Amino acid sequence: MALSLYVARKGSNHGKAGGVFAPVVASAAAEVLSRALDRLPPHRRPPAGHPNPYKPSFPSGHALETTAVAGASAYVMARENLASAPAAFGTAVGLSLASTLGRLYLDRHWASDAVGGIALGLSVAAACAALYEAANSRVGI
Repeated sequence: MALSLYVARKGSNHGKAGGVFAPVVASAAAEVLSRALDRLPPHRRPPAGHPNPYKPSFPSGHALETTAVAGASAYVMARENLASAPAAFGTAVGLSLASTLGRLYLDRHWASDAVGGIALGLSVAAACAALYEAANSRVGI
C-alpha cells in the first residue's frame, strides 16, 4: 500500500494507471493463491521444526508472497523511474532470498516448498507486470 501511494504521488505520468495498483494486486493474488494451494491435497508433512506439523507446507507462503510483491514492486519502481532497474531488482532478489532462506534455516519448509514458492511468486509478479503494461496502454500513455 505504501509503495502504491508513493507511486501515485511521485511516479511519472506514463505509469500512474498501472503503478498504483500492481503491488497491491500482487499481494492479494499471492495471498489467495497461497491459501488455495494449502487446501489442495495431497501434501507432504512439513519438516520437524514446523510449529504446526499437520499444516500443509507447499508452497512456502513466505517465499511466494515476498517474491510476488518484491518483484511487482521492483518492476513498477523501474518503469516509473523511481529507482534504477539494477537497484530495484537487486533489492527484490535480496528480500526474496532473505525470506526464503530464513524459512529453510528455521526448518519450516522443505527446499521444494521454497523453490515452488519462488516460482509461483515470479509468476504472480510477471502477471502483475503485464497488468501494469495493459493498464497503461489503455490509458493511452
